[in-house]
Amino acid sequence: MPSISAGILAFAASVLFCLFLRNHSHRFGLLDIPNHRSSHKKAIPRVGGIGMIVPALILSAPFGAPSVMLISILLLALLGATDDRLNLKGSQKLPVQLLIVFGALYASGLEIPFVALVLLAIWVAGSLNFYNFMDGIDGFAGAQALLVLGFLQWIFPAPYLIVFMGVIAGYLVWNRPKATLFMGDAGSLPLGFLIAAHGVASSSGSAGILSAVLFSLALNATFMFDAGVTLIRRLFDRKNIFDGHREHLYQQAFDAGVSPWIINAVNACATALAGLLAVQALAPLMSVIAFFGGSAVYLIGLKFAICLRKRQAYVLS
Repeated sequence: MPSISAGILAFAASVLFCLFLRNHSHRFGLLDIPNHRSSHKKAIPRVGGIGMIVPALILSAPFGAPSVMLISILLLALLGATDDRLNLKGSQKLPVQLLIVFGALYASGLEIPFVALVLLAIWVAGSLNFYNFMDGIDGFAGAQALLVLGFLQWIFPAPYLIVFMGVIAGYLVWNRPKATLFMGDAGSLPLGFLIAAHGVASSSGSAGILSAVLFSLALNATFMFDAGVTLIRRLFDRKNIFDGHREHLYQQAFDAGVSPWIINAVNACATALAGLLAVQALAPLMSVIAFFGGSAVYLIGLKFAICLRKRQAYVLS
């Protein structure tokens, strides 16, 4: 019960702190100015990440949150805030991310070979960047984090996760369509790390590292699928993977005129299916089934929504 109370307090703190930061964002220079890659038409404060992470760090510490996790989240939030302000290059951010993630995994005491630790760090760093790539329309990344952390709390209970779920819910009050603030990299990097690292660290003890990675992959299936397929396609097309674009499936759906609410609903259904399958057994086969099942629902759902929207536009033309 105390953790539930902390979650409610975290929700209220996030709502109020995000509101304060939104109203004073001009002082910090943290505005998301729309460009050809944007889904919004006017400047939106990019302070939601700070509005979530600050109360989350303060309130989760008394509830058993590992100090290594909190320090890593803080460092990634600082890196993200710097990027939000200065627009760092991908080649500048990635080495720092890898260093932070490797340090966190090493300090966590995972008893695995050094090479495996390096590969795991690359996986977690890649996962948090994939999550960051998918933060492109109102409510999308926040709702995904809330769902995935909910499944992690279900199968691997940790009171501090309820605090993070509370601050994310508070942020979504202002980020729901039509959003009045965004999380920015200050929110997407630490949340992406939390999702990947907690999933791997919690499940590795009972299932082994491979099963843990596959379990983490399955829970975040839709984001990993969309970002992964887009990345591979851009590599084949010899495009710079660090350059911004609008080639993700969810962006194609939005550009076709599909409502953000529908895109979020499709993603939520797909993530719920993947999560329900994945938590049945921490086994590689079940995680693979969960990943492809969730990805299929996401792909088919958004493609159907795009076709339906185009048909409606044709009929009305």
